[in-house]
Formats: sequence, C-alpha cells, structure tokens
Amino acid sequence: MELSHTFTPASLAWLGGAFGETSAISPFGALSADGFDREGMDALVEAGIIRAEGEVTPEWFTALDKLAGADAYTRIRFRSGALEANRAVYFRGDDPSPLSLTTTPDGFTLDYPPMNHVFLEEIGDFTGRSNVVNSDLAVDLDYASARALVAVIDRERRHVLDCLAREERPRAALHSVEAIAGEIGAEGSSGQRLSTILLGLRDRPGDPTEQGLSASLDDLVARGLLAGEEGEYRTAGEAQQLAGHLLVLDGILHIDGGRITDGGSVEGMEAIFALGGLHDILMIDPGAGSITLQTLSGAQLHRILREFLAAPPRPRESDGA
Repeated sequence: MELSHTFTPASLAWLGGAFGETSAISPFGALSADGFDREGMDALVEAGIIRAEGEVTPEWFTALDKLAGADAYTRIRFRSGALEANRAVYFRGDDPSPLSLTTTPDGFTLDYPPMNHVFLEEIGDFTGRSNVVNSDLAVDLDYASARALVAVIDRERRHVLDCLAREERPRAALHSVEAIAGEIGAEGSSGQRLSTILLGLRDRPGDPTEQGLSASLDDLVARGLLAGEEGEYRTAGEAQQLAGHLLVLDGILHIDGGRITDGGSVEGMEAIFALGGLHDILMIDPGAGSITLQTLSGAQLHRILREFLAAPPRPRESDGA
C-alpha cells in the first residue's frame, strides 16, 4: 500500500484530533486546525482520506496513527539561496514502515512509505556525487577549541577572498588573540561565517574565556592545524587547505533527529553541513563533549543522508562520565 497526499496545516491538524493524545514527537501537537471548514472536509472525502461522516478510512488511519504515536524522527533541512527543502521521517517502535512529511508551499506532503530517494536526488543536484575533496580535515575538538579553529578559518577565508579580488597571491595571514576573540563574539548576517553555525548548535557551552582561548589556540598548534608566531596565529595543514577552498558557502544542510527515551524525555541529535561546492563540504557534528569537524565528498554526504533517513536515531553515547 502506497499513500501520498499534500495536506494543508489545518487539515492535518484536524485529522490529528481523531487520535486524542499524541506523542511528544508527533507533529500533530504543533499544528492548529484554525480555519479548517466544510470545504476542507469535502476535499479530504474526495481524496479518499475520510468518509462523508468524517471517519478516517482504514488505510489512512494506519498511516496517521503512526504519525500520532511516533517515538522517533529524523529530519533534513536544506537551504541554498532562495531554495529551501525540509523533510522529516517518523518512526514508531519496531514497525519497519515509517512515513515522511515534506514541507511544500501548500503545506505538508505525507508519503507512506517515504519516497526518500526522490528527495535525495533533488539534494544531490546541488551537492553532487563526486568522491573528490579539496582538503582532508578530520578532527574531534572540545567546543572551545572548535570555535577557536573556525574563527581563524573564517578570518583566513575573508583574507583569501580579499587577495583574490586584488589579484594577489594569497598567503596565510597572522591573527592576534584579540582579533580571534572578536571573531568568535561577532554576529554576522551574511550566512557565510562558520562561527555563526557553531553558535546555532542546539546544545553548546558558553563563550570561552581569554585564558581558555589561548589554551585552545596552543592545543590547535600542537595538532598541526594552526601555527603560532610571536603571539599570533595562522592556519596550517588541512585547516589552511580548507580555508583556501571553502571560500563561499553555497548552502547549508542541517540534519536533526530525536527519540523518546525509556524515561519519557526526548533525546535529540544534530549535525550541520556547510556546502561550498562539489569538492568542499564541511561536516560539523556535535557529540558527547566534543565536536567533529570533517570534510566530506558529495558521495560521502549522500551515503550519510540515505542512512540517516532510513532508520531512527541511535541512543546517544555517554561521554564516559
């Protein structure tokens, strides 16, 4: 059985009322049925979703019941210029048949089972399927060190662009601790700063202190990602390669998921991918006490997204405390 229909937010909320109390993850709780009228009911009858008296048909009841009782979800949000795409897949227990909701200009398209391959093909038009990467960064850092590193990378990216605009050969610039601290605390609206992406993470500590920033910078020097010269710092190694290639972000891809724990709370996860071209993709993946920064090929990203949409998120690993 395959079902697909685009619902207005009000019609989907009205249908959710047939299931009484819904789970903490179900989207029904976030929707309002305000404005739903007889014309909306007639449209649902014509689509075979409800009968004339308002009862949900058996095949649609099965799908909507899964949505009402969902105990896990995965979601992909993609933005590139004026283009936005948003798809969530909902899971219930050990049921092998999830369903998806894709945001559209008219509301939400429900597919049961999900048509994930179609959605991923559309994303692949922007990310490509190449196996080539321009830099080979893969490092696990604490939050303070991750912020310090991307702040230096952001400054270096702007420096390289400025050199290219002046038709000069770029050379890694030196940055003072004060300038790096200012970069970490700056608020940007261009959508181009990696530092701003880290600020938007769901679970993050506060800003690093000046003493902590110096310790983080020295740690990054020891890792070969920065080089220090008389109290100032520049990118080095794979961080320098990344800063020289990930110059302009074409788009942002954000994945997140959640599951209801045995205790009844919702445990979440997320990762963000900064897209700078077919061979320049940076994954920012926060874990238990650390952040992974890793460059990916388009083919690697496609595999991650395919596996992510296919199964509920796994329980979060402990940080060893």
